[in-house]
Amino acid sequence: MIMANGGVATLTRLALPGEGGQDCHMMPISYKRYRFPPDIIRHAIWLFARFTLSFRDVEELLAERGIDVSNETLRCWFPKCGRPLAANLRKARPRPSDLAP
Repeated sequence: MIMANGGVATLTRLALPGEGGQDCHMMPISYKRYRFPPDIIRHAIWLFARFTLSFRDVEELLAERGIDVSNETLRCWFPKCGRPLAANLRKARPRPSDLAP
């Protein structure tokens, strides 16, 4: 979740499925050599993949929160970070079972 504090955008990390007390084996994703923090990259990829938005729509949503990123940058992030992130989320998703919680 992104919060603006006096014009400075900060991103608080939301818990993903499989986190907490459960043990999940996720592939590490390297965010080295990126201008933006990993939380912003993850949030932008999540917006694009989850809500079927265009890169320009994601650019506008981030701009409303004070994050200046171009749609071309978003387009470059998705093949490098988006597919591994989606694979990690699929691995962390709880498996269906016959037992009610």
